[in-house]
Amino acid sequence: MCIRDRRRVHGGMAGPLLGAPLAFSVMLGGFTDFMYPLGIGFHLNGQKLMIESSPATFDLLSKPVFEKFQDTEWMQDLMKRDFFEKEYDITTERGKDFWESITKNNEVPAAILPTPLETCSKNLLERSGPCMLNLVNELFEPYVTIGGKEYFNKKEDILEMLKVHSLKQKNVEEYINETKASRIEDLVNPEVTTSLLFYSHLNTIKEIKYRESPKIKTDQDEIKVPDEIIYGSGDQKVTRNSFIIPGYKWIWEHQNQLPNSKPVRMVDMCSNYNLRTSVYENQEKNITDSEYHGWKCQCNNQDFDKAVKGDKCYHSVIISDIYVL
Repeated sequence: MCIRDRRRVHGGMAGPLLGAPLAFSVMLGGFTDFMYPLGIGFHLNGQKLMIESSPATFDLLSKPVFEKFQDTEWMQDLMKRDFFEKEYDITTERGKDFWESITKNNEVPAAILPTPLETCSKNLLERSGPCMLNLVNELFEPYVTIGGKEYFNKKEDILEMLKVHSLKQKNVEEYINETKASRIEDLVNPEVTTSLLFYSHLNTIKEIKYRESPKIKTDQDEIKVPDEIIYGSGDQKVTRNSFIIPGYKWIWEHQNQLPNSKPVRMVDMCSNYNLRTSVYENQEKNITDSEYHGWKCQCNNQDFDKAVKGDKCYHSVIISDIYVL
């Protein structure tokens, strides 16, 4: 990238930077969304051929970044915040006292991100109340459970699961290594001023469960949907991990003055927290500091005090949101 390009402001919208747990469901049992009524669509045999002939589905598998970065300072910040959120429930007196104490004493890890003492949304039925990171800690929360066996988003777990249960069982490691060559999971700093826009108010798959191996059905050319789905927060397709983790890593690098790091704006669409109408700091369109802030969306374009449904603001429509265009 030339120096001239590095002066630009780049934007990312709803990017599955860390993949999506939904991709595991596609790899294991096939995808019913490829099928339409009357048997029209992309049958399981076609889906198998697609997976056999292309590594694209592997590109969408969730990246094991917790395992990769667990010893880094910035990831430990996020893991500590995640633990605090789950241990000290802001809706309890104990939790509120804890958050008030660490805020007063400037002891909040990843402090640039809003804490549960702040209100991130008061007008969406799907997300109303305190600001939460709502991360999926992949070291302790499984992405897939098959026959009672839990598979975490770690390299060895992923390899074992795909080799035993997936639609593609041959050369799995080669395909995964080909995906690694892109260095997506390294979360390489973009080295340009960047704005990350995302929705995060909708139920999004974070874990899928099968009572038995999906291959029992797929070997009979039948799609096998998960027997149970556990939901977290995201944009219906991609969990908040894909926004919070890369965004905070790059902010941390800028705050700690790593070479060529630039400011990052994390733009929480449909949120009223630190509400802004521009990512720029002035009319000269300068951005010198990293920041997390809210932004109106087409689902709440009327009144921030009126609760409305946010189901029309999901992953694939963010690019056409009237407040993005």
